[in-house]
Amino acid sequence: MFLKKENTSPVTAIVVAIVIALVFSFLFLFLGVNHRKDVYNEAKKLATEISRKAAFETQIYLSSAIMTSRLLEQKALLLHKLKGPREEVSHALKSAIIENPNFLGAWSLWEPDAFDGRDDFFKNDSLYSNRGLLGMGYFRHDNKMYYEIMTSADYVGPHYLQPKELKEEVIIEPYRFRYTGHKQVFFATTFSVPIMADEKFLGAVGIDIDLGSLQKKINKIRPYETGYLSLISNNGTIVTHIDTSLIHKNIFALLNEEDSLSYKAIVSGKELAFEIKSEFTGKKVFRLFYPIIIGKINKPWHMMVEIPIEKATFRSKQLLFIAIGTLFAGLVLLIYSIINIVERKRYEKTILSAKIKAEESDRLKTAFLNNISHEIRTPLNGILGFSELLTDDNSDEQQKQAYMEIIQASSSRLLSTISDVIELSKIQSRQQEVRPREFDVEQIIKKVTDAFETEIEKKNLKLIIKYPDNKNKSLISTDEDKFKRVLSYLLNNAIKFTAKGLIEIGYEVHKDAYLFYVKDTGIGINPENANNIFKFFNQEEATLSRKYEGLGIGLSISKSLVDILGGSIRFESEVGKGSAFYFNLPRQYAGNSG
Repeated sequence: MFLKKENTSPVTAIVVAIVIALVFSFLFLFLGVNHRKDVYNEAKKLATEISRKAAFETQIYLSSAIMTSRLLEQKALLLHKLKGPREEVSHALKSAIIENPNFLGAWSLWEPDAFDGRDDFFKNDSLYSNRGLLGMGYFRHDNKMYYEIMTSADYVGPHYLQPKELKEEVIIEPYRFRYTGHKQVFFATTFSVPIMADEKFLGAVGIDIDLGSLQKKINKIRPYETGYLSLISNNGTIVTHIDTSLIHKNIFALLNEEDSLSYKAIVSGKELAFEIKSEFTGKKVFRLFYPIIIGKINKPWHMMVEIPIEKATFRSKQLLFIAIGTLFAGLVLLIYSIINIVERKRYEKTILSAKIKAEESDRLKTAFLNNISHEIRTPLNGILGFSELLTDDNSDEQQKQAYMEIIQASSSRLLSTISDVIELSKIQSRQQEVRPREFDVEQIIKKVTDAFETEIEKKNLKLIIKYPDNKNKSLISTDEDKFKRVLSYLLNNAIKFTAKGLIEIGYEVHKDAYLFYVKDTGIGINPENANNIFKFFNQEEATLSRKYEGLGIGLSISKSLVDILGGSIRFESEVGKGSAFYFNLPRQYAGNSG
């Protein structure tokens, strides 16, 4: 039997062809437009990355000046307390400039008789002012080192008055100045740190940053050929700009009245990106503000980047013409393009996800490395510096004893840092071994608390030890060393973050386990940081200006050790009222070693 083949209407074929053509035309144009948006967004991302990178490098550059200022303040205060010679202050300032070739100058200025009470003795000394005041500095110009003797005029400058009035570190609004006795004019900013003793202002130390050299570095970065970056201070002063006539002017006086976004970005200290007609070039630009956090300064500086929209969208316009032109190339090319774009989208998402994870990992590890660098260099500086002072024949026995105590404290701090790093390395490489043995819980708690007795007494804290009413010994079979480490980390944290009040340590006996706890009346933990408190490289106070010593990995190591021993750890905390950490361990360790 034969089937009859029906004829297809030509009208139907034409309609189908037209419909297919319209459908594919719509799809192709839509994908082309969508792809244009991606390219444009990529241009914005590139501008963002450029500004972030430049801002980050600038932040590191400025932060190094803050760190050096703080170290100088610590050295100066120690010399004051130990009645060290004035030459040591001069040596510290000169060393800071030699060791940091990017710095313009380093200086120290003291209140009359505040350093050693001997200003009258130095009146005729050529290294000091005619009043014998301790005010000196070093600065670098044309690869030469110069010495500055400060005068009474320096006492009324913002670099001295602001830290004196505020009693906190400050960054001076960019200004032009000359060093005393020298003709060269510099456009710079100064990081000033007050020298305080018992809440009394003794003087200040500071680092000067040459903004002229910083401007040359930033001006070399030209995104999309005609784009540029500009550094803006927290009060709106233009620090660097491709148009040198705008430097030292206030950006708020130059912005259009309707440009509220730029004003908002600088005042709020937040990252912000938008399109606007530039007041500086007259072109429509993509403008981005990226904050630069500097030490403890409340209002950040900003890196502003401007990219002409015409340059940023040039590629996207080309893509639109290509999309229309290739529309008629055929169905095969269209399908291939669709598959290629979809695959690219998937690949971009994969790369973006990997990039975010890598950046987060790099950020955490960078923060950790910065932290460990500080924690190693600080005690090493103490050991090296005071070891040199021990060889000074002018030091009496009391001074040498004080130096020895500082060296011992610095050595203990360095040893603690190295021990923490070794412990972290063992945990992350899974080289931990568990050596369980039976021991008396209360004996170990006493050993741990005895080790911290001196620190507790120094801070005038009250220590409460609570044991359950149990006539029999509380025995546990687990790794004694790891148990002691966990207790030590928790007790050390409690002491570190508790300024006054009490610390309570104890345990409760449960059926098959013990519940141990350490409570304090310290600063507490912010709720938003609760989920990260046990993560490696995380800190409650993560900035370079943090108040407390340590690597910030004690809680992370504690959790890892408790997990290895087959237990669990948790905490309760309220900001300003204190924290309580609890961890339970089975009476009999049942896991495998490793």
